Amino acid sequence: LTGIDAAQANGKSLKVLLPQFDAQIDSLTEASRYGQRQHATRMHARLNEQPYLFDVVVYPLQLRGRGVVIRVDDITERV
Repeated sequence: LTGIDAAQANGKSLKVLLPQFDAQIDSLTEASRYGQRQHATRMHARLNEQPYLFDVVVYPLQLRGRGVVIRVDDITERV
């Protein structure tokens, strides 16, 4: 999706890594601060001038309450 591997992404802001989801990132990360998984479905984004649909799940890390795991599924072909 971003072309950024895990080592490059580690420690970077979601808004830097996924600018196409900027409007939804605040609500996705807010719930994770309280240890709750957050799920957004059918998020629209344009990548390389092409329209896409994504499901995004943010899982908070349990270790010391810092950080999240982000799962982004391209569902464009399924819809």
